Amino acid sequence: MNLRTLLLRTARHGYDLWLFLARPVTPSVRILLVRDGVALLIHHSYASKWYFPGGSVDRGESLMEAAVREAWEEVGAVVHGEPRLLGIYLSNHGGRSDHVVVYVSEDFDLPGPPPETWEIEGCAWFSLTNLPPNMQSGCRKRVNEYLAGGGPFSGEW
Repeated sequence: MNLRTLLLRTARHGYDLWLFLARPVTPSVRILLVRDGVALLIHHSYASKWYFPGGSVDRGESLMEAAVREAWEEVGAVVHGEPRLLGIYLSNHGGRSDHVVVYVSEDFDLPGPPPETWEIEGCAWFSLTNLPPNMQSGCRKRVNEYLAGGGPFSGEW
């Protein structure tokens, strides 16, 4: 592990500690980008698992706008039309009270390489039926819901 990754992971643990102590209720979004049976996943510099693109909601921004923005910022995806709501979930890990809203888009373009950012170490395509073993468990559950059809879903992240 290089120094940059060590510092980012330490900062993330500090943020997690602040969340545990302050106990804010926070909304966040994720977007499942699917094309031809594969999903575009990201690997954060401060975490060891694969995720859907996503993050926090800015003040004055709708949940859908946040998901579309995160798709652009993290992988350079231009989402066309409105992404479909897959579900709303509660994540109570580590003292957090995080409400995660997940959208799905099958209509997007990747006009160029992803933007350079300190937060994202990489992105890659994975088959929906052969996901990486180190994929974040909540994201893995959402893929299974997507494959089952229906929704929107709710429950625990």
